[in-house]
Amino acid sequence: MIYTKKGDKGTTTLVGGRSVSKADMQVEVYGTIDELNSHIGLAAAFLRLGDAGVTDSCGAGVTDSCGAGVTDSCGVGVTDSCSVGVTDSCGVTDSCGVGAVSSANGVDVTDGADVVTAGAESLSGVARMAAFLEGIQKDLFLLGNFYASDMSAGKQFSLTFIAEKNVDKLEQEINSIEATLPPLKEFILPNGNVAASQLHVCRTVCRRLERLIVSFEIEHSENRKNTENGMENASLAQKYINRLSDYLFVAARLADTLKSLF
Repeated sequence: MIYTKKGDKGTTTLVGGRSVSKADMQVEVYGTIDELNSHIGLAAAFLRLGDAGVTDSCGAGVTDSCGAGVTDSCGVGVTDSCSVGVTDSCGVTDSCGVGAVSSANGVDVTDGADVVTAGAESLSGVARMAAFLEGIQKDLFLLGNFYASDMSAGKQFSLTFIAEKNVDKLEQEINSIEATLPPLKEFILPNGNVAASQLHVCRTVCRRLERLIVSFEIEHSENRKNTENGMENASLAQKYINRLSDYLFVAARLADTLKSLF
């Protein structure tokens, strides 16, 4: 069952078995990681909706990316003038999109035989960003595991964690996106199309998470010193979240330039 009733009195159990208050800052940290992950999932969903040309939640007025005015009840067996098998957000892919495929880490996306480049104002450009966001979600799961674990002095963290290469991928993607955008000469409002606006929400939640992590690590610095890899992992977590907020900012700028998004 999903409910255990063990948390009815305001406590929860960390990985490792120690019980803490749900008001504990550690719970706030990994809860905010979960919040950010959910917001990023919504941003990816908006990107995929735009990629498919969907104009509503699921039903009337659905159009596909080829512009052929598809109107079905929920993406079942739809065809358009481009070919066959067009589906909306409730289905799979359209025949003109050539079924973008992501690797296990959600980073390398291919469209047909060609490697998709970031910033392309096309189906593949939007699909690539959505797939990259999914890779970030997997990274955040690893961060969540770390911050949901018992951090008492002497406790060891033995679960899988992110590596420096995860930060490098963010930096590479930032550089790739920035190369397609005009130089930023002034502050911008956090708005635009739905996907861009949601990415700005992700960025602000990410910044809040960063502040929480910094405060938490200051408070628990002594415990970290007595835990194998504790200081190293905490430092890498802060670096990753800081770089992630930068990525979300440029991703929002890019998303707002893609005319296929609504």
